[in-house]
Amino acid sequence: DIYKTLNTDTECSSAAYLSEMSSSKTGGKTTAHKKEQESFVTLTTRTVRGQEKFRRAKVRSLRITLLLILTYAVTWLPYNLLSWWMVLHFDSYRANLDSNYILNSLVVLNSVINPFIYGR
Repeated sequence: DIYKTLNTDTECSSAAYLSEMSSSKTGGKTTAHKKEQESFVTLTTRTVRGQEKFRRAKVRSLRITLLLILTYAVTWLPYNLLSWWMVLHFDSYRANLDSNYILNSLVVLNSVINPFIYGR
């Protein structure tokens, strides 16, 4: 959904419309007409700049979202798999308990990494 939203250009059509309106304006060489034309050009420029900032913000939020999902999967997936292993085959889990301790501690690493991701 985020990727689809990122690639839609609904605002771009409004910028093109404003650009067309400003270029298709015809009339006398009055100062009011010049000011009106300048305001359309300024509005179009602001719209395009705003859209570029908005697009960069969407790309940035997509990257952060994907990084959060990846971090969550890397740090919590081993813990969840070990929990299921413990539920399904407790005897084999208990035999390998010493080697599983490191994988269980990855959950704490998630809490350490998240502030850096959000602070980015």
